[in-house]
Amino acid sequence: YRVNDGPARSFPFGPSTTRLLGPGDFNLEVERAALLPPPDFNSVDILVETGSDEPLFRRVYLQVYPPVTVAPDLYVDFSALPDVAALNQVAAVVDGLWELTDDGVRTTELGYDRLIALGSQDWSSDYEVLAEFTLHYWRNWGAVGVAVGWQGHTGAQDPREDWPLEALGWVRKVVPQPELQIMAYSGGVLDRRAFELVEGNTYLLRTRTERGAGNARSASLRIWPAGADEPADWLLETAAPLHDGSVLLVAHHADVTWHNVTVTPL
Repeated sequence: YRVNDGPARSFPFGPSTTRLLGPGDFNLEVERAALLPPPDFNSVDILVETGSDEPLFRRVYLQVYPPVTVAPDLYVDFSALPDVAALNQVAAVVDGLWELTDDGVRTTELGYDRLIALGSQDWSSDYEVLAEFTLHYWRNWGAVGVAVGWQGHTGAQDPREDWPLEALGWVRKVVPQPELQIMAYSGGVLDRRAFELVEGNTYLLRTRTERGAGNARSASLRIWPAGADEPADWLLETAAPLHDGSVLLVAHHADVTWHNVTVTPL
């Protein structure tokens, strides 16, 4: 592929064990610095040689605007969005195929880390995230939850596979006992406890990221069934690495509908 008639670069096809789910899947990660600002359009030429006489060719045009900084104070009701264009105004689909339904935004394929991001990469103030979701189905070792401190994938892989963030609070179908967990990229599971999710049920999950003395961070998590009272105490609390960033909705090998998300500064 070529960006703005620049040098040709190769790219891998899926499937892989991570972000590229199906045969023929690919992900072109273009550096923002290589793109022209508006009002100019950018061209991305994609060429696939199939072994036949006629290679496959597609030119895609991109118009890129500067990132918009938003305060950690937002509410998104996915069930009220009229179309995909409206979804793109409030969130960024990072990985996976999704569809808008009357109930919210739902995964259409089970796979590794199907992701939707909300907010700004520069969020550093303390905030809470309240997310409502329905779990339709999950595989063994699948999971659903919310991450904070997200700035995007990194690493030398193509596409990038490293996922540095502050904390990921989720419920994972660990075998033989599912668990509520708080994870960090570098530290693995920081805190855990047994917890069951029932397929077909709707839940609310509250995640908090908070600064303490010396800029130390803590992450807290609680979850409860829709219609029930919210627990008075956090189910998990742990120290977390310092990493600014936005909110990430995570469906890992799980079929999930996200209904609404509220972010509130502390």
